[in-house]
Amino acid sequence: MSRWSLALVAAAIAFTVASPARADYTLVRWASGDCKIWVNDGNPPWGDGWIVLVWNIPTYDLAWGVLREEAARGNCSW
Repeated sequence: MSRWSLALVAAAIAFTVASPARADYTLVRWASGDCKIWVNDGNPPWGDGWIVLVWNIPTYDLAWGVLREEAARGNCSW
């Protein structure tokens, strides 16, 4: 492997490790009116009777704020 190839591989690994993990969150309301923060990990909530209120919230802190705002509006309970 040439030095340039090795340097390129090392830079790609360093970039991958340094990139922050992205975990989007979704606010889900169940049929009972209860709302939960759901991690977008590729697995939807199990069962029937739920709808998505807000998609792709970038951080948990923002998702918590959205949950509190929706509860204050009367759109869900917690």
